[in-house]
Amino acid sequence: MIGTVRVIQRNVKNWSSGEMCMRWTAAGMLEAETRFRKVEGYRGLAQLAIHVEADLIK
Repeated sequence: MIGTVRVIQRNVKNWSSGEMCMRWTAAGMLEAETRFRKVEGYRGLAQLAIHVEADLIK
């Protein structure tokens, strides 16, 4: 993700304000998001948290 943001930010010629910097960073993050992969078993994470918490209480 950081690499994609850097590539996007490299194309910016004029940084006029901090708000512009945040806008271009967000654009880079949105671009990187398209390359993310789903975590296998993500649907069971809530169930896992319940079991871990129950195990810690014992």
